[in-house]
Formats: sequence, C-alpha cells, structure tokens
Amino acid sequence: MEARLEAASRAGDLGGFHQLLQEDSLLLDRLNSSPYPSNNPLHIAALLGHADFAGEILSRRPELAKDLNEQGFSPLHLASANGNLSVVKELLKVGSDLCLIRDKDGFIAIHTAVIKGKICVVKELIDVCPETARAVTCQGETIAHLAVRSNHFEMVEFLVEKLGSDEELLNSKDGKGNTILHLSVVRKQFQILKFLLSKPAIQVNTFNLKGFTPLDVLLESPNEHGDLVLGEMIRAAGGKKAEEASQQEAQSHPTQQVINPVRTSPVRSNWKGRLRHFFHLKPKTRTSRRDLRANQENENTSGTLMVVATLIATVTFQAGMNPPGGFVQDGGPNVDNLAPGQAVLGYQLSPFLLSDILGLFASL
Repeated sequence: MEARLEAASRAGDLGGFHQLLQEDSLLLDRLNSSPYPSNNPLHIAALLGHADFAGEILSRRPELAKDLNEQGFSPLHLASANGNLSVVKELLKVGSDLCLIRDKDGFIAIHTAVIKGKICVVKELIDVCPETARAVTCQGETIAHLAVRSNHFEMVEFLVEKLGSDEELLNSKDGKGNTILHLSVVRKQFQILKFLLSKPAIQVNTFNLKGFTPLDVLLESPNEHGDLVLGEMIRAAGGKKAEEASQQEAQSHPTQQVINPVRTSPVRSNWKGRLRHFFHLKPKTRTSRRDLRANQENENTSGTLMVVATLIATVTFQAGMNPPGGFVQDGGPNVDNLAPGQAVLGYQLSPFLLSDILGLFASL
C-alpha cells in the first residue's frame, strides 16, 4: 500500500490517491512522523511540483508540512529550492510559520530559494512572511549575502530593490564582518559590484573583522586582470582604504579617539605596488618609500664594502702564513748579498710583516 502511495505521489495521480484512501482510510495516519523520516508523499509532491496532489494531502493532514525528511528538508524547502511556486502557495495556506522552519544546516526555505535563484518564490515568501527576509544563517549571512555568494545578479538586483528601504539589512555583516560589498569584491563580481555601488543605501567604507574596507579587500587579494577597473569603480563611489576612512572619521569627530583597525601586510608584487600608487597614496607614504630606497642603496654599498674587505683579509692572511719569495738558489743571481739557502725576505721580513698586519687589521 505504501509503495502504491509513493507511486501516486510521484505521478501526481489524484485518482489513484483517492482510490487508495477508499481502500484504506487510515493510510495517511500511518505515515511515519518520527524525526527525519524518509520522504513522505507531501515531500515527493513538493519536490516534483504536484500542487493539486499536495493540496489534497494538506487538506487531510496539514501537520505533514512540518515534517523533515532524512536529508533534513521540509516540503517547503524542497518546493522553494525547485521553484515550484504553486506548491509553495499551497503549503503557505497551512501557516506562515512554515517559512521559519530550519533544516539541519540551519537554512530556512527562503535561503534555499535565494541560493537556487528562484526569484518568484522569494517574493512570495517575503510577501507572506516579511520577517523571513531578516532571518540569517548559522554563519550570520542574510539573504543578500547568499545571493552575492551564489553570484545571482538578478536575485541581488531584486533583493536590493525590494529591501532598498532597509539599509540596516543591506549593510549587515556576516560572521566574519563582511558586507555584501566585501563579498562582491572578494569574488571580483564586476556586474554585481557596479550595481551595488550605484545604490546610495550601500555603505562603501565599512570594516570587516580584519579591519578591511572593500577597497582594502581588493588590494589584499591575489592579482587578477581587471583589478584596476574595480578599484576605479570603488574610488569613484567614495571608497577608501581603512586608514583613510579612519582619518576622515577622526576629522569629522575630533572629540572621539578613532582606532585605526587596519592591519598592514607586505606588498605582494611590483604590480600590487603600482596598484596602491594608482589609488592616490598619501605624501607621507611616498616619502617613506623614498627613505626605503635610500636605505636599500646604503645596504647595497655596505655589502660591496664587505666583499672588498673580505678579499683583503683573505689575501693578507694567506701572505702572512706563506710569505712570498722563497729561498736563494745555488748558482742563482746574487740578491742583496744573500748566500744560497737564505730566505729572500730574511733581511726585509719586518717591513713585510708590518705592512701585511696593517692590511689585515684595516680590512677588519
């Protein structure tokens, strides 16, 4: 009997369903209602989009709408993720509280609909249950975060227009302190970023938990083609680096102490250095770099002198250990009246050693 009910659910066969109920009026009452059961007929109908079949089941056992299957999804999760709007409407007749049921990963139905890009379902869920728009995931992500993370431009566009009056929601931060603008920059989403920057409600200089503004996130990210264009877009919209934004805030609130949250990191490459210079580095920063180049030149000079001193020390030490000249050979020319067998430097050893020692110590 259960197998026939499942087959009818998959086919959306209302006639077969009614026939089963005539044969066994308690068929639906015997369905497993324990936590995380296998798919019940309502799950199957919701997944496959059989709205009439789902309505028949709900008219007899509406509580099945709250059951979670073995994957942790309610019928509304399945219908929303697959864009089955007619089934969603049937389920919402049971009650708007279905919108707030979470699956085992902490997602509600609107989260799955946003991730899948089902705009018509998202609109219906918000209209029936407005508070669902403000529900966040376990990672602190709003539906706007999920839309950006899933790279659904049409969904981002719809949500910003739909929730445009709710600036707090549009500028909310996830568990890492990132706004939707931060996420868009991280993913180098040109179209989404351009759209977000055109909206006055979007704040362009908020800090994440690392102390980075969206412009900082761009500068700290791996180099990619098009980064200069993205940087120009952010700057044109008033975007600043963290230290610039902090100084501006300090100037606008002189009685308050503003702590600069930015954490510096080394420039990854010459290209990144040019990118930072392109974004209007302050005179103080440029002066520091001139000093850095001067210090580098001094270090190069010191290195050269060290090499020369090492060579002198090596030569003088070797000469001291093995003095040049050797001995006068028998039958050779008479040098300074030296007899054969005598050292050539025998009478000039002191001047040689003095010069050699002076050279050695001078190199040190």
